[in-house]
Amino acid sequence: MIQSARDGLSMPRLALAAILALCAGPRPAGAAASDFQVSALPELPAPAAPVAAGVWNRPRSEIPAEAGGTEGLDLSGADTAALRECDAAVRFEKGDAPPQEKADRWRALGRRFPVLAQTVAARAAKWEDYAAQQALDAVLEEESSGAAPAQKRAAWLKLAQSYPRFGQTAQEQAEGWRRYAVELAAVDAVKRRRAKIRDQDWSRLSRLLGQAAVSDQDKQAFAAAFVRAYGKAAADDPYIAKLLPLLPEAMLSPEDARLLAGVEWVTIPGGSFVMGATDLGSSCLPRHRVFLRAFRLARTLVTNRQYQACVRAGACTAPADCGGRFRDGGQPAVCVDWDQAQAFARWAGGRLPTEAEWEYAAGGGQERRYPWGDEEPDCSRAVLDDARWPQAGRPGCGRAATWPVCSKPKGDSRQGLCDMAGEAWQWLQDWYHESYDEAPADGSAWESPAGTERVIRGGAWSYGAASERCSARGSRAPDKRATDVGIRLAQSMLP
Repeated sequence: MIQSARDGLSMPRLALAAILALCAGPRPAGAAASDFQVSALPELPAPAAPVAAGVWNRPRSEIPAEAGGTEGLDLSGADTAALRECDAAVRFEKGDAPPQEKADRWRALGRRFPVLAQTVAARAAKWEDYAAQQALDAVLEEESSGAAPAQKRAAWLKLAQSYPRFGQTAQEQAEGWRRYAVELAAVDAVKRRRAKIRDQDWSRLSRLLGQAAVSDQDKQAFAAAFVRAYGKAAADDPYIAKLLPLLPEAMLSPEDARLLAGVEWVTIPGGSFVMGATDLGSSCLPRHRVFLRAFRLARTLVTNRQYQACVRAGACTAPADCGGRFRDGGQPAVCVDWDQAQAFARWAGGRLPTEAEWEYAAGGGQERRYPWGDEEPDCSRAVLDDARWPQAGRPGCGRAATWPVCSKPKGDSRQGLCDMAGEAWQWLQDWYHESYDEAPADGSAWESPAGTERVIRGGAWSYGAASERCSARGSRAPDKRATDVGIRLAQSMLP
């Protein structure tokens, strides 16, 4: 499967194959030196989480209908002291104490006043039933959550210990989650073995892909075989972005390609807030209330690694050359213009945020000066030009450049968004207007009338504290590429 001499190679085929054999590393028995075959892979077990049964058919125990009243209480024969204590227990029922404490209060009353024992026992039993129902509901809610199997097992065991009426079912569920945890551990062990084999296969494949003597057709076939074996998700196949240019178009759907971007979405609940500020100039006035639907925002700025995956997929054009200080894969992708930001957003299944969405998310839906609160920004919270820090010396907290995304967790927003202040300005969908007169009040982008510059938000490594404000605005010509402007994605949610 090597190109022949008539394709421009003067070295005899056998000699070239011998050289490739030395470079290719270990390979499966029977595979040619210039060939690539995926190694035999251990099968992944298929663990099955336990399905809870036997508890939903029980009649639900609701809060006692007579709670806070005297219905059903036979108080005949009770003396003044007993009546006084009974009245206190009735009033206690109206409070926010846990139902088990209310049951215990009635049990104690029955022990103190035997004449009331039978009456209050029935009342206590109703509260105990309700307490048990609440405990069961809490365990069932945890069972349907993303908690770890060990945590779910512990919840069932606690229920069995606290409420013996659920003992058998709870013990069975606890055992089911214990088995499931063991099965998951076995899956993790196989995944580690598969990852080791995958990396060995990649070592062989990457050498072959680097050989000019291997035909493009063969390289495409090898890449496709690797992806079929190890999948398209970056979590399973960290080499997928490097193989993108070699894969047949039919092999990757648009949805598959979007997975390669690896965007981590954060849901921002809908709501309203007052947009703008009185101390940042006329461009932030008038302050006005904006109402927004729920939407998603990317937790991080788009990284070089993510953007290059789009370039390899042919959906994005290369950024301008910013220099070596800005090329690390984990740093924000800068030196991209507004159209390039739009192209990446389309490829990754998102869009650019609107200005209202951005400010609302930065403040966590509250009137905060900065994403983290009201404390003034410094290099512990944001990548900025902070001359107050002796270790800074230069902009960017000493680096004269961006940092890897999410390097300043103390500066995260209320919802966990990284780098909403500092690091790099972020292209937004809106045209820039000199004030908020006639700005949309529904959170949509302000696109009409059109302007000459697009809004940017968030400040940057080369700017000071004023630009870090949640309400601070900036603007750039849409064809401008600079080291201080990057991309953050948004995504609409269905109503």
